[in-house]
Order: sequence, then structure tokens, then C-alpha cells
Amino acid sequence: MSAPTHADIGARNIKFMRILFATDACELESSESLGMLLPLMRTEPNEPRISVIDYTNGEATPRITLLAEERAADTHRDVRWDDHLARAAASGGRMELRVMIVWDGKRKRRLMFPTRSVSSEVPDELMRISREVPEDTDALDSMKKFLAENGRLLVHQ
Repeated sequence: MSAPTHADIGARNIKFMRILFATDACELESSESLGMLLPLMRTEPNEPRISVIDYTNGEATPRITLLAEERAADTHRDVRWDDHLARAAASGGRMELRVMIVWDGKRKRRLMFPTRSVSSEVPDELMRISREVPEDTDALDSMKKFLAENGRLLVHQ
């Protein structure tokens, strides 16, 4: 059985989902999400992370988790993980993988909406802060300040 594709949902629905996701993705840059990101960066610095927005409970619920965990949770193989991982690896740190989880009437379904920044400066600096700034409060403040000054410069693809 082949994995479902975005085309299975229809171009009009995908366009709406992209806009909704892009709007809600700003939540992933909030203090709360940085609070989720920092511990993962410190405890699992070499493990890729992924941003997820889950819409299955009637509201946008953002979280950041290890990519391997999210991939394992995709039991229906909705996402073409190998293709996206190859693109992310080839991006030189500029691509972030983000997943949207929606209810399709029968089950939870995952859709991948990668984002790309113009450089790897943002993830590189966030990683530097997580390694070098000792206290969580100071690190979170440093991350917030950096993002406020530099933005994310993301392009939703």
C-alpha cells in the first residue's frame, strides 16, 4: 500500500491547510515552545527535532519532539520521511521539518510542511545558546532576544 500524498486531500484543502499552518506556526516561536526546545537541545543535542501542530482536539496544540519519536508515531506512513530528511540534509541546516496532524474523519493524519530559512544562522545560534548559556532562564531570555532581533526568516514551501 502506498503512502497517501497531499494530492489525496485536494489542492484547495492543502492550500487552506498551508495558510492555517503558517499562521499557527508563529506559536512555535513563543516562550512556551522555546521552553520545550531548550531541554531537548541540551539532553539530545545530536538528535534532530521536529515541530508539530496537532489540530485533532479542536485547537492548535504545538509541541517540539525528537524526529525519531514523531516518525515512529506515524504508523500509517502518511509522511514520506526519507524524502523530507534527504531534502533537509541537503539544505545545510536551512530547512526545518514541521508536521501538521489533522483528523480526516477516520483517523489522525500527518502532513509535512517544511520551512526554509535563508541561512542556518537561526538554528546554529539557538544551538550555541543551549550549549553555552548555563541557566535555563538566561538561555530562554537569550533565545527570545535573538529571535526578536533576527526573526525566523522562514519560507513555507
